[in-house]
Amino acid sequence: MQVKPLAIQLIELQSMNTVQLKARYLELFGEDVRSNNRQFIIRRLSWRIQASLQGGLTKRALDRADMLANLDDIRLKPPTDFNPLPANVVRTALPKSEAPSLPGTYLTREYKGRLHAVKVLERGFEYEGKEYRSLTAVTLAITGSKWSGRHFFGLTEARKEMTNDC
Repeated sequence: MQVKPLAIQLIELQSMNTVQLKARYLELFGEDVRSNNRQFIIRRLSWRIQASLQGGLTKRALDRADMLANLDDIRLKPPTDFNPLPANVVRTALPKSEAPSLPGTYLTREYKGRLHAVKVLERGFEYEGKEYRSLTAVTLAITGSKWSGRHFFGLTEARKEMTNDC
């Protein structure tokens, strides 16, 4: 069987739909691809095809990769005490009476795996270098939908549970 030139195989990948790409991935890698991202699949297939035709990584490069990928050092989540923000960032919610009236204070909230920090200004708030008039506007920029800014950043007082003493 004659092997097609690399350039032809790479051009053929571009004309395949996602179902065809997944079938080719299974053929070349011997396992199903977990992604539905067409561009990702094309890149992985392109690498595999090129490596099979022109040779993959050298033994030395593979050994170095193994050394760098020491499984003891791999973390999927940061440590619980990890704080990527400067020391003056407040991670706890301020009492409702004080917040957000302290210029220079940072309000933080983790949302969808990302820590968001908002600086309280004299008049308004700063988020990612842009000024906003209200916390609700900041929350809209973060989430894409309208939320109460005070609620989103934990600045509202918790509701007291009602009990019947009867």
